[in-house]
Amino acid sequence: MILCWISCPRPAPWSASRARKIEVGLLGTGLLLTAARVFTWPCGIETNAPALMYLPLPFLLWAAVRFGPRGATASLAIMTLLAMSGALRGHGPFASSTPADNALSLQLFLITISPALMFLAVFVEEQKRSQTALRRSEARYRAVVEDQTELICRFLPDGTYTFVNGAFCRANQRSTSDLVGRSFWDFLPAE
Repeated sequence: MILCWISCPRPAPWSASRARKIEVGLLGTGLLLTAARVFTWPCGIETNAPALMYLPLPFLLWAAVRFGPRGATASLAIMTLLAMSGALRGHGPFASSTPADNALSLQLFLITISPALMFLAVFVEEQKRSQTALRRSEARYRAVVEDQTELICRFLPDGTYTFVNGAFCRANQRSTSDLVGRSFWDFLPAE
């Protein structure tokens, strides 16, 4: 978690939108309540612990998808601390056997959940980066093509225009919307 938080670029917390702050609050509250319910509350839930152990999973997935590796590691850290706290006090699903067995069960549980969650977070983050890079590249391409003084157009085999640049529109004295979707045969003189 420390390495992830140090290496990832951090936007200023006050620059986040109000909706993003509310989302963080809801995510944190939901994760704390469900993890506390499963791992620290003494209410005899050990009998149906296998099903309840995965109660925080939707919040962990939410953190991974919406907040990337930083959100996933922070959520995993919160859940790990609560699970360890409950096991040390004798509550939750990791307190029903000997201390060695409990520690092994907790480790296996975390080893099972953590890699998949981190892979998901990294995959989603990489997908966002790729989309951003693609949008920038497309904007640069469009700027270069639009600023050309040469006439540039693209068309289908039947002659239907799919793209025209500004110079092409000015030379033909027509707008982009007037040209795209029509065939260049429509604009040729009959003679």
